[in-house]
Amino acid sequence: MAEKLEPFIHFEFNKESFLEVMKRHQNSLDDVVWDHVKEEGLREATYNSWKRAIEKGNRFGFRNAQTTNIAPTGTIAYLMGADTTGIEPAISLKITKNLAGGGTLTLVNNEVSRALSNLRYSHKQTEDIIDFIDKNNGVIGAPHLNPDHYSIFDTAFGDGKGNGTIAFEGHVRILGAAQPFISGAISKTCNTPHESTVKDIYDSYLLGHELGLKALAVFRDNSKPTVALTHSNRDFRELKRGEKEELPSSGNSFRQEIRIGGIPFLINVGEYNDGRPGEVVIESYSAGSTIGDALRLAGISASKALKRGVDIEDVVAGWIGLKSEPSGLVTIDNPKGSHPFIKTALSPFDFLGKHLLIHYKGRTDLANDEKLVDVKNL
Repeated sequence: MAEKLEPFIHFEFNKESFLEVMKRHQNSLDDVVWDHVKEEGLREATYNSWKRAIEKGNRFGFRNAQTTNIAPTGTIAYLMGADTTGIEPAISLKITKNLAGGGTLTLVNNEVSRALSNLRYSHKQTEDIIDFIDKNNGVIGAPHLNPDHYSIFDTAFGDGKGNGTIAFEGHVRILGAAQPFISGAISKTCNTPHESTVKDIYDSYLLGHELGLKALAVFRDNSKPTVALTHSNRDFRELKRGEKEELPSSGNSFRQEIRIGGIPFLINVGEYNDGRPGEVVIESYSAGSTIGDALRLAGISASKALKRGVDIEDVVAGWIGLKSEPSGLVTIDNPKGSHPFIKTALSPFDFLGKHLLIHYKGRTDLANDEKLVDVKNL
């Protein structure tokens, strides 16, 4: 095209970097496992084709045109009977499709039974595991299933509770593996769980740049009220001014006993059915202490704010970095030793603010060592 129509405007200004990119595409041929390519002569033809492209590019330049890309498939993949879309990994083991005319349709990934068969599970074992997945949208704790096989069934969104999710970096590296063979961009949404943080996404864009990606799109689960496909219970509710959302009469809670500077504290966080925090109770075993009274009042204020829809990050914003006694080493009694990932605290408020954001927002940057935080078990 450039030979007949001239190269794109300002090609000469970009010639060096443009040719560098084209040679990068050419060099990616060395990464192909040609022993698996059955067509005779295809390897030689491919190398010759790229050699001519580079030679002609040096001589005539390039038009700003694309020869290959991976187009979006969206939900049309389900009409095609496909379990994944485009270059995407599976979104979830079980998906609910919201129909345009109303109603829902539950879709279960057909690859689950095939994978179990390849792993040599019996027909009866496969039925039991699939029944478990149908009820729990995950495999952790499934009957018969070897825990070493859990990661095989990881998906983009996991089970909706933070388990079994593909790390955001994994999505980006999928794109990085394919990009050298595609002249244009790749249409792929990096579907991430609700727990993904701003830092997760920021770091992944930097990694995408490092890998030479030409596009990177992100969708965080539950980031908008209406979507075509969902995998978990969605509980969006608009609270009117002054209205509050009460916790269910019985439900889950997050509980932890710690010691700060040797002083014992009990933290109990009541949760809504979808895992959001709705109540914070903080007790100090130092009866009648000033800090105990302050913590109880702070817990009451935090609980009122959470029930009125205030985000946990806003609730604890003033707690992190607050200095008061007791302070120092943070320990636990069972098992006895230092806290797993918050080793020291400036005050009980400082510890509580950090711990709540790590547990409910995935803010691993607040830990003394991010590597010590087991995100899947938060």
